[in-house]
Amino acid sequence: MWPNYIVRDNYLSKKHFDSISNIEFDTKPDEWDIYKHLIFKDGEIKTGFQSSTGASSFTAEEIRGYGAKNRIPKKVTEKMLRQHKHIKSNSPLSEDDIRDIHNTYHNQMINWLKELAPEKLQHYYYTELNVVNNGKNSIFPIHSDSEDKLLSVVIYIAPNINEGTTLYEDKSGKNPKKINWIPNRAFIFSRNDNTWHSYKADGKNNRLTLVYNLRSYK
Repeated sequence: MWPNYIVRDNYLSKKHFDSISNIEFDTKPDEWDIYKHLIFKDGEIKTGFQSSTGASSFTAEEIRGYGAKNRIPKKVTEKMLRQHKHIKSNSPLSEDDIRDIHNTYHNQMINWLKELAPEKLQHYYYTELNVVNNGKNSIFPIHSDSEDKLLSVVIYIAPNINEGTTLYEDKSGKNPKKINWIPNRAFIFSRNDNTWHSYKADGKNNRLTLVYNLRSYK
């Protein structure tokens, strides 16, 4: 059974919503691309790019570390490495943009974590801001999120009509329930072993989201 979750409409300010909406991608129909932004407690910011094609601004060592940290099966990590093509890719968001988004919403994120899973607050280590573009035919299967995700916030950006997030009672997909897609709607939850969900684009348009995570160090 799903734990409590939160839905908030009109969440981002117009300035931040527009800045994310205007980010351009060249994502193919069956692929996904992510601009990743990490903000640590000491203020350090790291940015990167990752794609389902294997193109990434991360090194092979960083990919192996990511796979181990998120308990991704070794064969999947090795497939990523076989496809890996190291590239240089700068985020369209400046460090000032990233810091502004973080500073604007961080306290609210912490308060939501206190509300949904207060026992996890002590494990907070860094914030992850992912701008995710899913191709129009992209499908992400049923999963419950990795254990180091303390708070997951999916903010639907563009287009006006697409597919939201589907929640399930178990991994087999029993009793699906949909969080409908509305631009600037935030879907907030703290994962546990029952937070089974999936998402996909609608087959007509790419699906652009801002995924705002609070994460632990392991």
